[in-house]
Amino acid sequence: MATTLVKNNSGEGLTIPSKYGSGMLAWGATIYIADGFDNVRQAFGGADTIGKLFFASVPDGSQPNVISQVLERFISAEQTGTGGAQSIAHGLGVVPSKVMIFPSDLSPAVTGVFTVTEGAHDATNVIVTVTSGKKFKVLAYP
Repeated sequence: MATTLVKNNSGEGLTIPSKYGSGMLAWGATIYIADGFDNVRQAFGGADTIGKLFFASVPDGSQPNVISQVLERFISAEQTGTGGAQSIAHGLGVVPSKVMIFPSDLSPAVTGVFTVTEGAHDATNVIVTVTSGKKFKVLAYP
């Protein structure tokens, strides 16, 4: 992971992008963000920031209190397995990089083994096959 310094030279407070937690960056203030130079500059407005913000890459671990990117995630409502492939809309807009399926009924009406088979997830849905009658939730990250 890269770390990028951002210094506000605009003469006014500027909004920190929501992907980095929101808030205000006061005039003259400096923050450090745990993300690459190009990603940070683009999040702050790209070319529109020329003369307003100063950006620089700094060595990882060289600064305390580095702001991490706020990751979106999807947590489904409780689902019931059908024994066949199920499509569960996740709203992330990209194919999830991490998907976890958790049993959610600790005293199940349906006895037997809880089995999950993941399908080919896409930018719209998580695809899973879960044992018929078993309750579960899906957690997915972009």
